[in-house]
Amino acid sequence: MTTTTNTTLMASTALAFVLGLCAVPLASAQEQDQEKKAAAKTGRLASASVAQNQPATMLDVITISATMIKTAVIESMAAISAVDQDELDRIQPDTAADIFRTTPGVAASMNGDDPATAINIRGLEQYGRVVVTLDGARQDYWRVGHGSGSFYVEPDLIKEATVIRGPVSNAYGSGGIGGVVSFETKDAGDFLKKDERWALSEKLGYEDNGDGFTTSTTGAYRFSDDADIIGNLIYRDRDSYTDGNGDTVPWTASG
Repeated sequence: MTTTTNTTLMASTALAFVLGLCAVPLASAQEQDQEKKAAAKTGRLASASVAQNQPATMLDVITISATMIKTAVIESMAAISAVDQDELDRIQPDTAADIFRTTPGVAASMNGDDPATAINIRGLEQYGRVVVTLDGARQDYWRVGHGSGSFYVEPDLIKEATVIRGPVSNAYGSGGIGGVVSFETKDAGDFLKKDERWALSEKLGYEDNGDGFTTSTTGAYRFSDDADIIGNLIYRDRDSYTDGNGDTVPWTASG
């Protein structure tokens, strides 16, 4: 009986000793883990404190626009031509096709019985090959027997026209393998000075070969700094003009 008790006591003591040896490394591992977490937390607090003491970093302005952000033509890598307001005042276009009379690689055409205009860039036109946008909105009009490409716009309301030749569908939408023609229209701020509330603009024109007459009246009113309105009333009458031999060129009249 005594021998059995002593054996049991010795076995219990040995087991306790073994468990104690195992518990020491386990406790040490937990303490080390806690120390690492405390050190990491202290490092984060120190980094946050240093960041707070440093001056704030000003980021560049991010502009979101419905239209493409234009850069100077000379700074662009693409084949771009821009017809600005000064050029429009020099051309004095009667139709949208007249805007591109001096633009290389671009041909605009229209019929005498239809005010729609079609753009040809480097031989490509129709079926959406040339993307036409008006203040960022894509112009897609279809006619029987023809693909998209015709558009309607009043030249007296155009402030700037930008032509980008070549495939640029990634930036302006799908299908624009020929190029892009982007129109920007005038707003009330183009007629009103800073302190003006309203303004009227009158334009008169006369053509002798086609015996034509044009009158265009534009009115602008500013309700507040955030709201304004612009309106245009135009009358244009053109007879068919004659060529160098004195023969009448058919389908050149409009009105």
